[in-house]
Amino acid sequence: MADTPADTPADTPMDLSKTDKHWNFSYYQEADAAERIIAVHICAYSDRADINLARLRRNSDHDPVFDSDDERNAIRFHNDNFEIPRDVPNHWALILELRNREGRGVKVEMAPSWQPGRPAREGTVLVSSLAAGWRTRESIVKSVRFVVVSPAATTTVQQVLENVSHNARHRYLFTEGGEGSRYWVHTVIRDLEMVEMLHDGVADTAEEVMSMIWSRDGDAVATRLRRGMFTEWTIRGEKKKGFW
Repeated sequence: MADTPADTPADTPMDLSKTDKHWNFSYYQEADAAERIIAVHICAYSDRADINLARLRRNSDHDPVFDSDDERNAIRFHNDNFEIPRDVPNHWALILELRNREGRGVKVEMAPSWQPGRPAREGTVLVSSLAAGWRTRESIVKSVRFVVVSPAATTTVQQVLENVSHNARHRYLFTEGGEGSRYWVHTVIRDLEMVEMLHDGVADTAEEVMSMIWSRDGDAVATRLRRGMFTEWTIRGEKKKGFW
């Protein structure tokens, strides 16, 4: 079978029934799969912390590149009626800006799992279709827009999701303290830069921005970008020339 050119839009939407437990498309409109994107935004949220309930350390969770947690990163609040401490990193997500769709977007984020029978640190990719006006939401306290490279102007939502899947970025563990959304976003941005969907240097820019804690009413505070762990590095399937 001939390779699919990078500038050819996806004709067949992803078969969501074949995705595994690491994906959640509950709020996704399948018709958005073929929509072209003009930019990728990285967004920091004020109402969601990049941290969750502290859990006992398990030796099997670690490898040499996985960041262990500080005592100070233990959770200090509950999900019911809480305030996020000022020294806790923001939760970060990707938002794909759709072309000619009156400001609509598709949000792609990695979040800890709360499904029965799954470790809470095991991540799930949440994919959600957003109505126009998402940029003005008060919960977004910082965003950076990366324009899609001109020759790839026909890049679609499906191609981004396939890139995430093909590189096994959907198999991810957060740190014991629940951090890791920033590192996941940075990794996906780097992947998109490597396939020339985004311009050179955007991954470095993203890392610099995400190494700060952002708030609506205060100065940004520098913080270490802590790393979760990808649990499967094998790239499955034949690479598509010019895209993977």
